[in-house]
Amino acid sequence: MFEIVVAIDNNVVAPLGVLLNSLRVQNPHSAFKIHVLQSDLSAHNRQTLLDHAANLKLPINMVNVDAEPLVRAFGRMNSGHVSHVSLFRCMIGSLLDETITKVLYLDIDTLVLGSIDPIFNIDLGGNIVAVVREEQTYLAEFGVNPQDYFNAGVMLIDLKKWRSENVEARLMEILNRYPEKLQWWDQSALNIALKGKTLSMSRRYNYIESRPKTGEKIVIPTILHFAGSCKPWIEPDSHAWGAAYCNASIDTPWTADYRARGRADAAAYRKKNWFHRSLVRLGRKLSRI
Repeated sequence: MFEIVVAIDNNVVAPLGVLLNSLRVQNPHSAFKIHVLQSDLSAHNRQTLLDHAANLKLPINMVNVDAEPLVRAFGRMNSGHVSHVSLFRCMIGSLLDETITKVLYLDIDTLVLGSIDPIFNIDLGGNIVAVVREEQTYLAEFGVNPQDYFNAGVMLIDLKKWRSENVEARLMEILNRYPEKLQWWDQSALNIALKGKTLSMSRRYNYIESRPKTGEKIVIPTILHFAGSCKPWIEPDSHAWGAAYCNASIDTPWTADYRARGRADAAAYRKKNWFHRSLVRLGRKLSRI
């Protein structure tokens, strides 16, 4: 049984439903348990999600979070495109039963495009998390090496070490002490708290389509991450992965529609951006698999 953790509110139930659909389609024979961290999910959304997961044979554990301390901390941070729910992952160790010792955390703005079984077989080698790095310099004052900075949207976590090294207490200290310096909210705090305790894993497991590096080869993603404010469920017609995302939403209660209207602004952007054009072709190809 592979344990997966996500965090949601009422605004992102549909994207979670699509993520779960892609997980099952691409991993038809794997046994997963989904731990959903939430604090105020409506009765309707809860039941719809449970029914959808049951159809996919994905057992769900609804985890109630006391959000008040996190809401207070989040309120002192710079505003952005995320909500305080993003901070729920900082409390994974205490929210889940102590018998659970390894989990894969996924942001809900991800899509599974292949088998994720190999992720769970990664040897952490004494590290607390396995992550995909993306160089950033803004945490240098906290001693975070720019080359070691990671995106926290996908994390394989050794919960036993997470708990034994009091990561949660350290995170809460950072969130409350330096809120104005945490440019990317809890992701910044995680980078500080886990400094020197991370293992790098393949970029295919947290492929951020909007952040290519010069000279970097395009890889076939296993987990696609729509990091940032541009989401395929908002305007799928003008998103590089709109077709693939809408295809993954088929047979869910939240089917998205891709009409390929070719809006003028989107067309102008695509004309200038070769990387975008490449992803459009790859996204459409994958949507037919």
